[in-house]
Amino acid sequence: MRALTLASVAALVFVGGPILLSVSSVPAHAEATGVVKERIESMKAMKTAMKIAGPMVKGVMTYDAAEVKKAAETIAAHSGEATTKLFPEGSFDLESDALQEIWDEWPRFEKLAKDTQTKALALAAFSAEQSKAESSFEALNKSCKACHRAFKD
Repeated sequence: MRALTLASVAALVFVGGPILLSVSSVPAHAEATGVVKERIESMKAMKTAMKIAGPMVKGVMTYDAAEVKKAAETIAAHSGEATTKLFPEGSFDLESDALQEIWDEWPRFEKLAKDTQTKALALAAFSAEQSKAESSFEALNKSCKACHRAFKD
């Protein structure tokens, strides 16, 4: 659920009298606790790392091999078994974007988590050369997207 912004509220047209609105400023995952909160934080760390590496390997920002390697190592540290341990059976709740399919298709989920780690390690290994890092990054990005398409709401 997204909170309404002041601009979106101002854009509403009120016809026939006042309309009462209740606007929550609490972010969607603010109530998450325990393992759900841990996995949200882990996914945020990987997302941040992808946002650092992506523009560099694509040539949008000045390439910094050390920063790309650091970002790839962050992703590797949060993927594979580090990911799967954050999805114990029964940890599906309203504060999570995780779909029940994770547990229904556990072997596939495990494989995608491991593939992501393998591809992140490849990016780290090839980070010294931008052209190799770019193709490694694309493979990593595809792995992330495959898991999100299958298992994220």
